[in-house]
Amino acid sequence: MVKVVPNSILLVDKSMNFANILSKIKDKPKIISLDIFSHDELLKQAIIHEKLEDYLDKNDEELINKLMLIKSHEWYTQKEISNILQFENMNLGWLLELEITPYFLKILKNFLGIIRIINKENPSMIISSDFLISMARSIIKDKKIKLESHFSDKPEGLSFDKVGIPICLGKKTFTFWISRKHALKIKFFIESVTNSFFSFNHKSQKESILLLDFNPTIYNKFLKELSGINREIIILNERRPAIWNYESLKIIINSNVKILRLKNFLNKKTKLTILKRQKELEINIQKFFESDIHEDFFSVEGYSFWPSIKDHFISICLERFNEAIERFELSKELFSKLNITSLLTLYPSAPEEKMLIHCAQKFKIPGIVLQHGLHPQSSHLDTFLKVFPYLPTTGMKYAAWGAEFKNYLCTIGISAEDIILSGHPKYDEFFQIKNNCKNNGTILLASSILSEMEYSGINTTVFEQFKKILENICIITTKIPNKKLIVKLHPGQPTSYDVKPIIYGVNPSTPIFKNINILDLMKNCDVLVSIGPSTVLLEAMILNKPTITYPVEPQWWYEDKIFQSGATIIVKTPKEFEDAINKILFDKQFRNSLIEKGKKFVEQYLTNPENSSKFLATYLKNK
Repeated sequence: MVKVVPNSILLVDKSMNFANILSKIKDKPKIISLDIFSHDELLKQAIIHEKLEDYLDKNDEELINKLMLIKSHEWYTQKEISNILQFENMNLGWLLELEITPYFLKILKNFLGIIRIINKENPSMIISSDFLISMARSIIKDKKIKLESHFSDKPEGLSFDKVGIPICLGKKTFTFWISRKHALKIKFFIESVTNSFFSFNHKSQKESILLLDFNPTIYNKFLKELSGINREIIILNERRPAIWNYESLKIIINSNVKILRLKNFLNKKTKLTILKRQKELEINIQKFFESDIHEDFFSVEGYSFWPSIKDHFISICLERFNEAIERFELSKELFSKLNITSLLTLYPSAPEEKMLIHCAQKFKIPGIVLQHGLHPQSSHLDTFLKVFPYLPTTGMKYAAWGAEFKNYLCTIGISAEDIILSGHPKYDEFFQIKNNCKNNGTILLASSILSEMEYSGINTTVFEQFKKILENICIITTKIPNKKLIVKLHPGQPTSYDVKPIIYGVNPSTPIFKNINILDLMKNCDVLVSIGPSTVLLEAMILNKPTITYPVEPQWWYEDKIFQSGATIIVKTPKEFEDAINKILFDKQFRNSLIEKGKKFVEQYLTNPENSSKFLATYLKNK
C-alpha cells in the first residue's frame, strides 16, 4: 500500500491501469488525466479529477505547435548529427518527418503540461508511470518532490507502427490493426502467393509505369485506361498488398497489371552491401547519441525531455533507417533492371515513397504526385505546411484536381509549370452514376475527425466537443420521421477510442460502417452530414447530394473555399443543425438551391469530370 503524503498528485494516461494503482493507494491524491481515454474511464468510475488541458492556456498551445515543428523538422539538421545521417546525398532524418511530427506533439504536450502542473500545484509527491515519472524527474531538479512509479511503459510509437489488415467475410469487411512488423510478414506471405501468378520477368526492358501504393479497387478505371497505352503497368505497394480481396484480384487480372516486390531484387551482393551500410550507420548513431549534447535541443523552457525519450528515439531511428537503407539498395537494383519511364504516387511524404522517389531521381525517372484529398486551406493551416503529406518532392509534377487547388499551390511556391490539371481518376465513377442516384430515406453521417485527432494527439476538451456533437446529431436525427441515420467512420487510422457507446446510447439500431466503400452509402442517401472538413463533402456534391458541416472548433475552417462558396451549410449549435437538416429534408426549394451551389463548386474545383483516368493515361502515353 502506497502511503500518500499531503498535496500529492496522480498523473494517469491510457497506458496505465490506474484502477489497480488507486486500489494500492491509501489516501487518495489529486488525479489528473492526460488524455481522453483516462478521462473517460475516470468519469465512468465517478472519480473526481482534473484534465491536463486545465493547466494549459492558448499561449501554451501555440508554444506546443511551434516546438512541434522545430523538433520534428530541425533535429536532423543540427550540425552534429547532420553529417552522420547523410546517405546518398540525402539526410535520413528527412524520411521521418511525417511520422515524427505527431510523436513529438504528444510528448511536448505532456511535458509542458507536467511543467505547468508542478508549478501550479507544487506537489509533495507525484505518482505515475515510468515514462511520465522520468519527465517529472527532469523538471523538479532541486525541488523536494517524492516520485513514485507504478507502471512500466515507454513513449507511444510512430503513426505507421500499426497497420490495418482488411479481412473480407461475405459482404462485410473488417480491419484488424496489428504491429508494423507482423503486418509486413503477412504482406510478404500474401505477395509470395499472388506474385507467383502475377509477377513478371524482372529483366524485361519494356517501357513501364510504376505506381506506388495504389489500391486497385479505388483506381479500377484508371488501371484499365493505363492498360491500353502500350506500357507495362506495375504496382509496388510497400505497406499493404495490392491484392487483398476478390475484387482487387479481378481488377489486377482484367487490367493486366503486374505486381512487384522489392525483395525480389535481393541477391547476395546486395545483401552484403545492405548489412555493411546498416552496421556503419548503427555504430555512428549509437556513438553520437551517447553524448548529452542533445539535451538543449530537446528541451522546453530550460527543462530537457531527452533523457525520457533517448532509448526509444534511438530505436525508432535505427529501425526506420535500416529499412530505408535496404529499400534504397533494392530500388537501385529495380531501376537498373527495369525500363521505368514514369513514377506515380499518392503519398510523397510517406517514408517508403520518399526513398523510392529519391532513388528514382538518381536514375532521372520523372514522377507525378496525384492529389488524393480535398485539403482545407487557411492562414492557420499554412503554418503547418511542412507537416502536410501532399506537397510534392522537388523535381516532381503535381496532378491537381482543378484550377482552384492549382492557384493555391502556386501561392505556396510550387511552379505552375509543374502542375497538371488532371481531375481525379477516382471520381470518374462518381460522375458516371450521379444521375442514377436515389434518396432512400437515410441520413449519412461521415467523420474523419477521430482519426485526425488520434494522429495528432487527442485534446480532451476538443474531443468532448466532438462527443457532444455526435450525440446531438444522433438525438436530433432519431426524431425525424421516416428517416434513418447511418454512420461511416474513416478507415485510414487505427481508432482506439470507441464511439459506438455514444451512438448506441441514443439508438442501438444505428448502422456503423468503417471499411465499406462510402460511395455505396452516399449514392442513395438523402443528405450527408460531416463533422469537420472532409473530402466526402465534395464527393456528395458530385452526386448531387446536399451537405451539412458541423465542425469541432471551426474558426479557421471558414477561410476554405468550400465553406465560403455556401456549397455546404455550416452549423455551430444543435438548434442550427436541427433547423438545417429539416429545411434540407422538407423544404424542396431550399434543398435544390443548396444542391445547385454544390454543383457550381464541383464545376469550379474539378476538371476533366468523368474523363480524368483517360486524360492521365494519355498524358503518360505521350511522355
